[in-house]
Amino acid sequence: MTDQSGIVRLPDFAGGGITEEERERIAAHSALWIQRAFRTEPADPRLIEEAIKGLYSLIDYYPRKTKSATRPESILMCGQSVIVASSH
Repeated sequence: MTDQSGIVRLPDFAGGGITEEERERIAAHSALWIQRAFRTEPADPRLIEEAIKGLYSLIDYYPRKTKSATRPESILMCGQSVIVASSH
């Protein structure tokens, strides 16, 4: 339990609100993901493909083919296994 009244932190439970440290960490994490979401420079398609294949390997799924989409509209035409290469 933290020193703030009512806030409980256990290995299998969190309750009673958030601490100031947690609030600061959430704000920093949120800012990082907002920056990533609004980026405009193209991503490296090779790095994206490697990352997606790595995620698939975690569940022992290996798609026969992967396809890249450089524009959001292209995703609709790419089929089931999609690798997004760019945000614009």
